[in-house]
Amino acid sequence: YNCTATYQNVYYEEKDPSSISLLTGLETEGFDLLPAFSPDVYNYRGFVPYDTESVTFIPTISGEGTITIDGIPAENGQPCEVPLEVGENSFVLSIADKESGFVTSTNFKVKRQQDPATAYTEKYRNQFHFSEEANWMNDPNGLMYDATTGLYHLYYQYAAGEGTTWGHAISKDLVAWTELPVAIPADNLGNIWSGCGVIDEKNTSGLFDESTPPASRLVAIYTNQGGDETYGNQKQSLAYSTDYGTTWIKYEGNPIIKNEGNKYGEGFRDPKILWMEDDSYKNGGFWLMIVAGGRGRIFTSEKLIDWTLNDELTYASGGEIHSECPDLFPLPVNGDPDNVKWVYTGGGTFYVVGDLVKDEDGLYKFEAETDAISPMYVGEMYATQSYYNDPQGRRILVSWMRDYFLSAEDSKQWQGAQSLPLEPTLKYENGQYLLNSYPVEEVDSIRKDLIYSAEGLTVTPDTENILKDVTGQLYDIEATFTPEGATSFGFNLRTKEQQKVVVTYNTETQRISLDRNSNGRPDIVSGIYDMALSPMEDGKVKLRILVDTSIIDVFGNDGESSSNLYYYNDPDSTGMEFFTVGGNVTIDSMGIYSMKSTWREMDRPEGLPTPPESEDPATLTGLELSEGRLDPAFASDVLNYSASVGYDIDSITITPTFTGEGGVFIGGVEVASGTASGDISLAVGDNTIQVLVRDTG
Repeated sequence: YNCTATYQNVYYEEKDPSSISLLTGLETEGFDLLPAFSPDVYNYRGFVPYDTESVTFIPTISGEGTITIDGIPAENGQPCEVPLEVGENSFVLSIADKESGFVTSTNFKVKRQQDPATAYTEKYRNQFHFSEEANWMNDPNGLMYDATTGLYHLYYQYAAGEGTTWGHAISKDLVAWTELPVAIPADNLGNIWSGCGVIDEKNTSGLFDESTPPASRLVAIYTNQGGDETYGNQKQSLAYSTDYGTTWIKYEGNPIIKNEGNKYGEGFRDPKILWMEDDSYKNGGFWLMIVAGGRGRIFTSEKLIDWTLNDELTYASGGEIHSECPDLFPLPVNGDPDNVKWVYTGGGTFYVVGDLVKDEDGLYKFEAETDAISPMYVGEMYATQSYYNDPQGRRILVSWMRDYFLSAEDSKQWQGAQSLPLEPTLKYENGQYLLNSYPVEEVDSIRKDLIYSAEGLTVTPDTENILKDVTGQLYDIEATFTPEGATSFGFNLRTKEQQKVVVTYNTETQRISLDRNSNGRPDIVSGIYDMALSPMEDGKVKLRILVDTSIIDVFGNDGESSSNLYYYNDPDSTGMEFFTVGGNVTIDSMGIYSMKSTWREMDRPEGLPTPPESEDPATLTGLELSEGRLDPAFASDVLNYSASVGYDIDSITITPTFTGEGGVFIGGVEVASGTASGDISLAVGDNTIQVLVRDTG
């Protein structure tokens, strides 16, 4: 992984593909292959509901060979049924050539969902923070809103014992999510690392036609890591979707930003893109990308495909800005729309405030007004990214909540969660900037019942626990306090015997702390985390505490502080206590609300819509090459062809013919029926050219 390996005593023998038995076709029943079958692809994924107990493979091979699938003998062109377990299922389809004994293998991973009657009910499963059913999850990616479907998309880093891909979930309200199949699998350019998503509403890329509604022209830009390193270890690639994000077509010209010889460094990843309005451009604006992984850099493009380096970022003091998972967005200062600053966030660990300016050469520069301001959050949150096109015009932040804990005994087969969606605001007071983050209003919809309330209640160190009759496992506390001599005050939460999580505000140090040393699994997580929190102008302190099964979020003064941690208490640790030390505190107001399970008590999308079918679908009727000959000869039911040309041929054109309503795209460029494509450059050796037929229905 990310290293150089030396192999010794390797026997290598070239084989003529026509002389051995190979997989030439594959149909499946019970699940869809991702990606679609191609003889050049050797790794596939699938995703099926719980009630699918088996899937069927129908392989087609050339020559004479022996076929096995997961050890089960199979026949050429005949169905072979393979049983499924709940969770990830790994299969190998092997073909042994009868004459030479040469074996080729194709790998499959099919995920069978959990029983819906018991899914998401595990001991430590959070009920209003999104997590995968199983396996590894980290950075949020591709955060975008589709106005046609009314759905928010959340893509994220996902792995199940192999290279990293993009997982996928959708929501109507940012809080109740539905997990979908893996979106973008790894390819010959490497793993699919972090990136972003945008809506190419104006079709600046030229990758869409009128069959895709403008608000549903989804584009993903991500880092390919490893793989073919001709263009560097880390390089930026593009994929697009014409079916509301269900399937993704990788741009044939990937990578769109090459890193030959690692000229941008070995850390060159995690692109984030935003649209910049500018009437001087053809489409009324352009795309701006911030990419880091090492030093932060700004690129610009009019088409999402051809990018120009504009700037390499520095702090106000002159040092280079380095981070993972960068983001860059404008925010009004103190809510003033006439005073807007740009905020660079570095992986959710720090932020920099400055201006985005255009220099005399037309290049965009980030002029930092500050050095790194940290912490942005305290606790587990990392890799923060933002929704840029929320329909209400909000900037909304989501972070990966780091989690490395697995326990078969506790049925904890997942690692990682996504944070609550937070809305940032930028304040400037006493010569300092402060980036606040607070739960979006949709989080309030998770509230169920008011289980405790108080107003104007003064509590002394000797007062009996005011919450002695209140219990809960999932709840939301919102309260405002006036300290009256207390040196500290706070809550003991999720208590039972020695188990508790402690939230304390210290009036002398003016810091808010979250102590999980007495949680139920100090062998897994522990420690005290604190963050500065000054009283508000009237001397009051506001706290919002959201308690999930194993995550606690604490926000001070409407997001001036944000602490977010895992803890692992027993399910029956449901007590709570309010305390004050050294003096009195008045509770101006307090409401405690029980919370719903977003898995079971809220409306979640059933899935993505299916694009309408055309009454006269586009059908490819012919393909002609300017050089070489198709093998086999063109047939409407054949999807993969080969051709050979002489060494002196460095480019070809392809002429498609088709009928029906639609278009043909070759190399991402639409080509009319009966018209030759533009010149397609050829490298020595194998070249892959994609011809895409798209309906307009």
